[in-house]
Amino acid sequence: MPPQEERAPRIDPALRPAEAIGMYGLFKLAMGGADLAKALETLQAMGRRAPDDLAIPYDLFLLYFTMERTAEMEEAGRRALAAQRLYRIGGPGGPPAAPSLRVLALVAEGSPTYNVPIDFILSGTDVQLDFLYLGQGEPLPEAVPEHDLLFIAMSEPDLNLALLQRLARLAPAWPRPVVNDPARIVPLSRDGVYALLNGAEGIAIPPSVRLPRAAVEKIAAGEPGSLPAGLSFPLIVRPLGSHAGKQLEKIADPAELRAYLSATEAIDFYLAPFIDYRSADGRFWKYRVMFIGGEPFLCHLAISDHWMIHYVNADMAGSAAKRAEEARAMQEFDRAFALRHAAAFRELNRRIGLDYFGIDCAETPDGRLLIFEADTAMVIHALDSVELYPYKQEQMAKTFAAFRQFLLRRAGESPGLPASGACPS
Repeated sequence: MPPQEERAPRIDPALRPAEAIGMYGLFKLAMGGADLAKALETLQAMGRRAPDDLAIPYDLFLLYFTMERTAEMEEAGRRALAAQRLYRIGGPGGPPAAPSLRVLALVAEGSPTYNVPIDFILSGTDVQLDFLYLGQGEPLPEAVPEHDLLFIAMSEPDLNLALLQRLARLAPAWPRPVVNDPARIVPLSRDGVYALLNGAEGIAIPPSVRLPRAAVEKIAAGEPGSLPAGLSFPLIVRPLGSHAGKQLEKIADPAELRAYLSATEAIDFYLAPFIDYRSADGRFWKYRVMFIGGEPFLCHLAISDHWMIHYVNADMAGSAAKRAEEARAMQEFDRAFALRHAAAFRELNRRIGLDYFGIDCAETPDGRLLIFEADTAMVIHALDSVELYPYKQEQMAKTFAAFRQFLLRRAGESPGLPASGACPS
């Protein structure tokens, strides 16, 4: 428990963050087909030539994450944050020379998946973005750089609960406007989202139960009464904190659950009943909808023959027909999907109460909005091939412009959006 006298930091205009490439810039390299091994060699050589450049260890941390080299990522992250916790995220072109808005984002140490990737939205615009990393149980810095707006960019309440609770006490006294009340992020664990949304008008959400390994082992052993109320086989099982389908499985019976447990060392799990959400065409359609100041934006639609969908494994790039469906869904979203689920969207915003968050969702056969997840840290970007996905450029520019304008309004400004700032280039 932090000391009760902990206060929001003062603003020090003299503070200068280390200027880093950041995650967006590195992902742009990766998705553009760059040789990441060569990029790693280049960064390492730069670090040897300029050992005082504190941004290079940080970019190495992010590059290891991009390359899925977890052990090296964790070690690089520890080294980087031991030397520096404040970074200005510039992307490939560096930070803006004359920013229209200065955003300070509070982020949690650890995997980048624990934080909102708002640099994917703001890189290449005229918004200056600083990341300040906070550690569990560590005091906040005494001072922070000048900023017009504070963005609480942490997610993962299972892992960052104590930190979010501290920030919830400090946010009302912060000297600048705050986006995303940390107290509203706290309930967004998988079981917390179910508790928030269960029974909401127009929404279907399967119960999600968090259990320690010992309790799951009893279910796997077939012990009577071990399966919590509301759950039944087939089950969806995932370790606590997993993302992108890692160790996510559909389990048909106790025998399969025993085999699953034997293949993982995880100590806590989420269990939920499997919901067959196939559409009338026999395929699974999963939508990612982001809410900005209460307004919904469709950021991608993945269509697959398999229930566990991620945009990459749905092979959208390999199917012109699927891309045509996604293009149509984006063009018609405001007058079709969003209209069908207007009541559900209103209730969703009322219950979650955040300025910026997203959902992964589908539609049930009876027309309800089926919600798989609600979170602040969902990735949205405009890095897909323009040749394959020409329709996405307009949709993501619209979404990014709305995000930027929302930040300006929250900061008390309302200038028009320059064309060059609509979307990362």
